[in-house]
Amino acid sequence: MAGQAPVVKNAKKAISNFKLRE
Repeated sequence: MAGQAPVVKNAKKAISNFKLRE
């Protein structure tokens, strides 16, 4: 469970970066 936290955080960050690029 704890190992998934960084993955989710990175995913959200990637989504945010993608939206900013558009």
